[in-house]
Amino acid sequence: PPLASGGPLPKMTPAFGRFLGYYIGEGSLTARGGVVVSQCPEANPEPHADIVRLFAECFNKTPKHPESCDLRLYDTHLRRWLADNGLGYCSSKDRVVPPCILQATEESSREFLRALFEGEGHVSKSHIEYSTASEELGRQVQIMLLRFGIVAKRAPKYVKKYPDNTYWRLTICGQDAELFQSRLGFISTRKQEALRAC
Repeated sequence: PPLASGGPLPKMTPAFGRFLGYYIGEGSLTARGGVVVSQCPEANPEPHADIVRLFAECFNKTPKHPESCDLRLYDTHLRRWLADNGLGYCSSKDRVVPPCILQATEESSREFLRALFEGEGHVSKSHIEYSTASEELGRQVQIMLLRFGIVAKRAPKYVKKYPDNTYWRLTICGQDAELFQSRLGFISTRKQEALRAC
């Protein structure tokens, strides 16, 4: 059932899995019971509209200022659930895949990965890349991809702007990029076209 204030969270569904993918990639908690997922409507109109739709489908609510980059939903129950499941009060290097996703159906796992790569993935001329500050998150996503037969190379990534931090990069190329396209794929037309060109 839709989330009512103080009521039960929705059961794991592909839509809720997709919401969690966006949240892990682009979300955070704020003061006063706020949950934020960021996506610029000018640069990424399709993912932005998708997140607004997911707020309505999963929680029966509309984010405050739905036209803005920061889509905010004030719901202390949801905020507490995210925090209790390791998705809230931590830095980006401590983020992990939610346990409910690790135990989810194939379809819910697929939607989680699609949203995660939509937010944080990049397509170059030769490969797909996903980067994260969390070594554990990178390892978990690498294992989740194997569920779909997709092999990704994981290696440290050093960013000049943050010399004291080590990031982790997953690289998908060749036949595995083709499998990513057929079994997962991106949400936005822009990244779908970039992947076809790759």
